[in-house]
Amino acid sequence: MSEKAYIEESSALLKQGEFERYIQHSQDHLRNTRKDQQYPYDQKTIDHNSPYCLIPENYDHQRAILMIHGFIASPYAMRAVSDHYLKKGYMVLAIALPGHGSTPKQLLECDNKDWLKVCQSALEGLKKHAKKIAIGGYSLGGALAFLTAHKQSIDHLFLMVPCLALAPAHSVAQVFGHIVPKWPLKRICLQPPPQMEHHPVQYEQFPMAAVVSVLNAVSAFKKLPTTSWKNTCIKMVATHEDITVLADKSLEFFKKNQHPQSYLRFYSAKPLRFEDSRIAVIDSRKLGNNIQSMSHIAVPFTTQDPIYGSSSFHAGYGETNWQLGEFLPDEKKQRARLTFNPDFTAMMEACFSQT
Repeated sequence: MSEKAYIEESSALLKQGEFERYIQHSQDHLRNTRKDQQYPYDQKTIDHNSPYCLIPENYDHQRAILMIHGFIASPYAMRAVSDHYLKKGYMVLAIALPGHGSTPKQLLECDNKDWLKVCQSALEGLKKHAKKIAIGGYSLGGALAFLTAHKQSIDHLFLMVPCLALAPAHSVAQVFGHIVPKWPLKRICLQPPPQMEHHPVQYEQFPMAAVVSVLNAVSAFKKLPTTSWKNTCIKMVATHEDITVLADKSLEFFKKNQHPQSYLRFYSAKPLRFEDSRIAVIDSRKLGNNIQSMSHIAVPFTTQDPIYGSSSFHAGYGETNWQLGEFLPDEKKQRARLTFNPDFTAMMEACFSQT
């Protein structure tokens, strides 16, 4: 099945609220695509990369949340957050953005309009199951959350390091993406060793043309009137040292929001103070003995996560006693990008305590 055909069928099932059928449809597509392109397609890998729907016991159909993962990631990135919402009585639907979870090549068969189409269809479907709907987004998912929520009645938005503006190093891809659309671009991190060629839940490389779709989604967000979110309850997490998105833009946006229960948890390796009492500054250096800053990728993952957690291979790429944080690849020896959030539980409880 082509990616476009998959998108059409997925959107139709989501809009109808047929989530179990959508999940099965997605799993079949991922399995067939991965098999055809010689990527791992064992059941564990398929489960990790597939969308999911979680329903609490004795569900009262009052509250539900749509979870939107980030660029080159998969629904797995939203799992810990989803579990937290589930415990609070929310029905949780975590979708898979088109082109994600299968192989990087599929990103050439879709764009930001396809991503938004699936998100909007999912929101329509959730309305059949709950009275109040929230939307959660991570990175690119943050921008898509805003676009999905536009002119909709949304209970609140939960946004982790939302992509409201890309860092300068990524923006240059817009030019090259149009010129060489099939040129693969390594993601900005330490050069992965051979055994990480096929990361279990995210892409290690992707076509630069796909970055253009990210930039187009961000541009679409910027065109929305800021008054649209003035009185919307927003729970946001950002990190001052972020090298993927501009944290200052998230901060600037949050300050314009006037909802009294909105909350921003702002990680920083530098001492910062804000007059707005809704902004909590968290000293990243106090999160662990070898942690220097919070990274973009670490925010949604717990310390116990089997893939990104402190005991996983990806934490320092197997090295011990490395300094962890939001570091560029060759900034200094014995440094690696932090892949887990030691503050995850406190972060989630703080966001909910404001509700």
